Amino acid sequence: MRSMRFVLVLSAALAASLALSMAGCGNSPAPPADSSGIIGLMVIEGGLLSKPRPLADVQIEVRQGDKTGHVVEKVKSGADGKFTVNLPPGHYTVAPITLGDALVIPASATVNPGRYVHVTVMFSVR
Repeated sequence: MRSMRFVLVLSAALAASLALSMAGCGNSPAPPADSSGIIGLMVIEGGLLSKPRPLADVQIEVRQGDKTGHVVEKVKSGADGKFTVNLPPGHYTVAPITLGDALVIPASATVNPGRYVHVTVMFSVR
């Protein structure tokens, strides 16, 4: 009788645990329609570097349209070279603000409603 009670308690605990874990899997609400933007990675290449590497603490400008467009945001890359900018849907150009002898390779991005687009922005050292 005691082992039967143990099995029932264990079964109930497993069922509750399964229900709680399923609640967190795929049932979370979709992001709001106005939640969109750019998730980026700032990298440097060239010079003495054998391969591109993340670049930290770089000021980055986000312009509406092409590289001559109006600056809509300025952000700074993190220690891992990553940055995130919340933006409304539209077309943007992302480029670092440069001081010195580097070739900037801007990234273009089209942001769609409710989505984040991933970009890589390059500094190429001569």
